Amino acid sequence: QGFKASVLFSPFAHPPACRIELLTRASTMWSARLQLALAVAAVTVAGSLAGPCSRLTSGDYGHGGDCGAAGGSDGSGRSAWGPPLSVAATDHIMLQHVIQLQTQGAVVPAVRVEAPPLSLLTEPSLAGTSMSQLETTLKALAAQQAIDGAPRDTATAAALDSMLNWTQAVVAELEADHVRDVGFLEQGLRNASDHIERCQAADSGNTLANATESRRAQHEVCREQEREMRISKTTSGVAYDAVLANFTPPAFPIEQQLNPTFAQVQSVLRDVVSHAESAISWVSAYNATLSYHKYEHEEDVETHAAKVVECQTKQAAFETQLCAQFLNAPETCPERRQCNVAVVDAYSTLQGRVREQESSRKMEFRAAMRVLCLLRVLNTSGSHHKTQLLDSCVDMPEVSTGHLDLNYTSPPPAPECVEPALNTSFLPCAAGFSKRFYESEDWFEGAQMADCIPCTPPVNLIPAEFVERCPHEEGWHYVLDYSDDSSKDDVPDEQAEIAAGFSNSNAFYIGNAKLADLPIRAAQMCALASNARLEDGACQWSCADLPDSSEIAHWPCSNGCNNLGSNQKKLIALLSGQAEARGGVFRSMPKAFFQGSASALTWYVQGRGGAAANVPEMYLDIPYYDAVGGWHVQGYGITLWRVSKDKEFGVHKGGAGTYPFDVDTFQIRVKLED
Repeated sequence: QGFKASVLFSPFAHPPACRIELLTRASTMWSARLQLALAVAAVTVAGSLAGPCSRLTSGDYGHGGDCGAAGGSDGSGRSAWGPPLSVAATDHIMLQHVIQLQTQGAVVPAVRVEAPPLSLLTEPSLAGTSMSQLETTLKALAAQQAIDGAPRDTATAAALDSMLNWTQAVVAELEADHVRDVGFLEQGLRNASDHIERCQAADSGNTLANATESRRAQHEVCREQEREMRISKTTSGVAYDAVLANFTPPAFPIEQQLNPTFAQVQSVLRDVVSHAESAISWVSAYNATLSYHKYEHEEDVETHAAKVVECQTKQAAFETQLCAQFLNAPETCPERRQCNVAVVDAYSTLQGRVREQESSRKMEFRAAMRVLCLLRVLNTSGSHHKTQLLDSCVDMPEVSTGHLDLNYTSPPPAPECVEPALNTSFLPCAAGFSKRFYESEDWFEGAQMADCIPCTPPVNLIPAEFVERCPHEEGWHYVLDYSDDSSKDDVPDEQAEIAAGFSNSNAFYIGNAKLADLPIRAAQMCALASNARLEDGACQWSCADLPDSSEIAHWPCSNGCNNLGSNQKKLIALLSGQAEARGGVFRSMPKAFFQGSASALTWYVQGRGGAAANVPEMYLDIPYYDAVGGWHVQGYGITLWRVSKDKEFGVHKGGAGTYPFDVDTFQIRVKLED
């Protein structure tokens, strides 16, 4: 009674459709009699529904959503399953709870509730309705007819035929969707396979390998053509030589006679004239033949010579590319694996979506089979027979959906990725290179090969732990970089450590041994200020060329730096902090200036400390008495304090105020012979 007072017969605090939903949700909690009363009451008020809450939102009436919202489950005013049912059909939906109780054996008073005519559930109204909804509706109608034996009329028969046609069309559509998804999976598998192949072909390692193979093939084709031209040149040369060797003009036999008579002389003259005509004809033919073969041979020689040049160019391109493939190829396997994973993930996503559709399709198909069964009940006469058929539909065994099963094939596994190994015996100029790529070919014998191009690994002198503070300029190899941090001891105090080579995050020197091996053709020392940047972002800088001067040959240098192969290399070692005792004043350093607005500043304060203002050189003290093992530019200039625990490189304190920036970085860079 309290429920009736608060919900059913209240002053309608909720919209009518909300009352229907509340009644529906409460139906499983009350007795059969109360549920029947609520259902009857719902039918009574349903006719007044006009708002969006009159729309059917799902086949499960326990999940209808908030009726205070504007519309269906998506908030749009339309059903999640399709267009709304008519008011009469909505009235009939409320009968389902009564019918369910009846079919479950509940005690229900014999209250007659009129169901809407089946003519309202025609095919246009069914569009967008789920099979589960239709199954519930038909089950209710079949149960009602089994109770009261409602007669079949023309309108009922037409409605049932319409529902039968619609259900059969849905079954056909479900089977067509199955065929469509089979195609989706097959196409998806083909796409996955194609993309895995593209992953393999697109990585940078294969790009290098493909470029090498392309240039090798171009060289091969050229050499084959050169071989044919060489044969043609030889053949035409043989023919030309044969013509030269076959210079056999017609003989001119003259019978010598002593004291010839006039008649005999006349006869000889006639023979001479005749022979001359014959000789002229022969010479003309011979010259034509000779000219032809000479032209043919000279043309073959010229064509072959041009082809040789072309092939030697292609040979150089192939050897250069082969070297690049092995020396510059990055690690490509991670790149390829990432590509393969993306392909497999995309294919798995496709399979997941199709699985969801397959599951939904099978549920709809099973519901459709039960709907067809219920339609047979409704098309049967006699209440007793209807009840038996209804029981068979309710107790119908699981409908087989095996023909709707889909085959989910895994994508083909990606080929194993193996990084190419560096086989140095096959690099250009190596012992096995010519035999591997040239000598085994048919065209090689007699081919005019160019000198091979050695494959020299790129020089990388920068230690891994070193961090560039002032970026290194492209085209130079840096053998030393002291980026001074005044809070740290960046450069070793022991000269032996410097000579052996050292590195940390702020400073490095490659060591005397590596320096001795470098084929240096130019060298510079540079002073930079990391706290002052130019317009291009580079540190403020000044670089001076390091000459290969005999002037420093006699200066003492520790740890074998007297045997580095050149005075220039010895100067580099001295500048690294390896000077011993007092060497002297090096007067051959060309003057160098800073950049931009500081272009008037050089490595010393001009005109102070004994440094002349207008000389073209800088005077370098190696070592400097105030910097053990270090060096100093005269004139309160730039200095290396090797054993200092704080500032190890910069401007002497006597000239520090002259510079608008802190010179804190020292670099030595070289260019190598090709």
